[in-house]
Amino acid sequence: MNNSKFNSIISELGQLTDKQSRELEIALQAQDPIATILRQIESRLIEHPECPHCYSNTINRHGKINKTQRYRCKNCLKTFVAT
Repeated sequence: MNNSKFNSIISELGQLTDKQSRELEIALQAQDPIATILRQIESRLIEHPECPHCYSNTINRHGKINKTQRYRCKNCLKTFVAT
């Protein structure tokens, strides 16, 4: 989305009804349940790192794919995601 279109949307927010404003606020605050679960799984891997292939606890971050963090085992050199 370009800046002019974004600014146009922002300027129109003042014209929303009270009901529309509340619905927008609820929609913006709502958290995606799948994203919440993925964050929990990711934090568990950070707290207790372990390769799913060789069970080594020496892993490194190895880039991202589709906004998902990848990891690489220092022992077996295989890559994996938290899920």
